[in-house]
Amino acid sequence: MIINPWKAQSEITSLASRLDAAQARLDVALRRRSLLELDAAGMIRAVNDACCALLQVPRDAVLGRSFDELLSAPADSRSDRRSLWPSIQSGVDQTCLYSYRPAAGEPICLQAEFSLLPRQADPSPRIQVFISDITRQNADALLLQDLQKQMQAVRDVQVMVEFDPDGRVRDVNAVFVGLFGYSHGDIVGRFHAELVGDEVAQSAEYRTMWEQLRAGKPFVGVVRRLAKSGQERHLLASYNPIAGPDGRVIKVIKYAQDVTRQTALSISLSRAVTEVQAVLTPAMAGDWSHRVREDDKGDDVRILVGDINRLLGSTEAFIADLDTTLAAIGAGRLDARADASRHQGGFRANVQRMNASLDAVTTPLNVAANYLDRISKGDLPPRINDAYQGDFNAIKDNLNTCIAAV
Repeated sequence: MIINPWKAQSEITSLASRLDAAQARLDVALRRRSLLELDAAGMIRAVNDACCALLQVPRDAVLGRSFDELLSAPADSRSDRRSLWPSIQSGVDQTCLYSYRPAAGEPICLQAEFSLLPRQADPSPRIQVFISDITRQNADALLLQDLQKQMQAVRDVQVMVEFDPDGRVRDVNAVFVGLFGYSHGDIVGRFHAELVGDEVAQSAEYRTMWEQLRAGKPFVGVVRRLAKSGQERHLLASYNPIAGPDGRVIKVIKYAQDVTRQTALSISLSRAVTEVQAVLTPAMAGDWSHRVREDDKGDDVRILVGDINRLLGSTEAFIADLDTTLAAIGAGRLDARADASRHQGGFRANVQRMNASLDAVTTPLNVAANYLDRISKGDLPPRINDAYQGDFNAIKDNLNTCIAAV
């Protein structure tokens, strides 16, 4: 094989030029990165300007110091300080995190990458350390972890279903399985329309919902769905379209909370309000005999309706006693009184006040009637010294005047 020396020399020259250019680019990159060089004992032998700027210390304050003195113990529990240096000296690269507080500023998180350099003319081992400020990345990672934990907490308590854009189920969580009675294998691959019943699936509102989801518009609302047993489940659901890099919807994630009991209570309460209005309308016209049905109500609504019925009954009993007593008084039975023991609370107090008022009326009238009867028979009674109010006191004075005149 004949080698053209001029061509070979030209290729060597070109290769050397490219090698020099690559070395220059590497030197620039190394100058931009924070770099330390350590001896086998971990003492700092060299440091570049970028590292001094990052640590906010002059070069003289770094050279000759122990690396462990410059940076505190590794901040991450993954690093074992006792095995760190022997591992590096054996040729195993290591990466550790450190917490560092510059002279001016808040603490930062540093990542140190340790590598054992190949031995050249100097037989003593050298360790190269690249240091990077990963404070922001670390904060972002912690935030991401926190968000992931929050999302997992949501998934642990809420229904989660993943659909493709056409409404086919891709995945469900354990909460869905427990609420609807389907196994994971039962439901994956089926269409959402199979879970809502024919009436809903064929409605214009349902078709519009999926058209809007495929267009990227989310849906939030209370929906009715069917469990495997056929029982209704009411959910407060949010359907969230997820777009791919090209902006097209690639899947829909549904999160939902079971509000079946709350929905049933709301419906029952609404019906009870209508029934209460139907009872109160005649009551306001004076007919207190109607009551709201209790045996067809749920526990909470039944308690409320029972209280309303008891109020109606107490009011009816009070009005009945009032009517009976006033009718007896009107018929001349001035000793008629309502039985306060049949009533409770404010109704009992009102009956007692009514009876006391009747006593205040009938007592002086009975005294006047007795005195007039005695005077008519020639039996002159003594003066009346009891105290009465208003017009009754005037009657008393007139009787005493009459007695004195006789």
